[in-house]
Amino acid sequence: MLFNCNIDNPILISSLNLEQLSVSIYLYQTTYLIFQTFVSCYSLMNLFSLIPFEITRSVEGFYVRPTNQSMEARGSGDAEGEFNLENYKVGNLPTVFYIPDFITDSEQTLLLRNIYEVPSSKWKSLKNRRLQNWGGVVHEKGLLPLAIPSWLTRITEEICEKTNLFPSPINHVLINEYLPDQGIMPHQDGPAYFPVVAIISLGSPVVIDFSPHLSLNESSRNTDPCMVHDPLFDEKTATILDENSELLESFSLVLNPRSLLIFKDHAYSDFLHGIKDSSTHKLNKVLNAPCKLQEHPIPNPCSTTNKCDTSKGTEEEKVEKEEKSELLHRTCPRVSLTCRLVLKVRRNIFKF
Repeated sequence: MLFNCNIDNPILISSLNLEQLSVSIYLYQTTYLIFQTFVSCYSLMNLFSLIPFEITRSVEGFYVRPTNQSMEARGSGDAEGEFNLENYKVGNLPTVFYIPDFITDSEQTLLLRNIYEVPSSKWKSLKNRRLQNWGGVVHEKGLLPLAIPSWLTRITEEICEKTNLFPSPINHVLINEYLPDQGIMPHQDGPAYFPVVAIISLGSPVVIDFSPHLSLNESSRNTDPCMVHDPLFDEKTATILDENSELLESFSLVLNPRSLLIFKDHAYSDFLHGIKDSSTHKLNKVLNAPCKLQEHPIPNPCSTTNKCDTSKGTEEEKVEKEEKSELLHRTCPRVSLTCRLVLKVRRNIFKF
């Protein structure tokens, strides 16, 4: 009846028009609100895409950390702000990279806290250091895997993503703690690992020495799949002729806290690396001598190794010249994270 109305029914027509108008206005307002919400969300997404930070979840909650774009301000990326590993080559070897400030102060503090909060049974004491083994047991037949905690995988994933050097995720991490007078003898990492090593340094600065060595025989290579020592090593005379008969020379690097050291291929297979058992390290062969050495005391109130020896001067005084050779005084413990990839993984290593 309503739809058959005519002009002789003005009241009915007016009522119909009001109802239709109300519905039309409601639909228009609803559509407009939906459109506004969509536009606002789209604009917000574009805005966040321009901000060089990302929100990351940690054991303490959420925190903001810089992304690759923020590294452009530190001169660590290319013109587009992306991380470029080639910008961090050091020395004549094309396979050694040193990246300062790879992690932030807050990340370093959080890492150290997590490292020292693990059960004491996780630590293994050696003659010249103590260590934690994460990822499993490295056997001559491969890796018997164990889970790596999330506070470590967050770092290993970042290393893999930025360097693009590993064919698969890092699955083994050794955490070493060195007191100021402790080090590790010159050695070569064994054949069990993919030939790339990534080392994060925490706590105190230290000098790492690289020296070319004579080819190791097959028996010594197969003795220990994790580490190979060269008994003929002599820091004063360790030289070797490469395939092009060019003389290779020893060199050293200062590893500041929060830095990342990467060496691979030629530097991995043909060089020994080690840290001297001394509280003072010479800087005369250092290729990346810093303007100012950094130090981050170990924040572990339950440990006897958390205090620094300040009797030798302040931070600015820890490098002194002695007989034309600069010296680095180690006054705090150093913690390192050695991140590697074991290619062979055995779920049932003793099953034949």
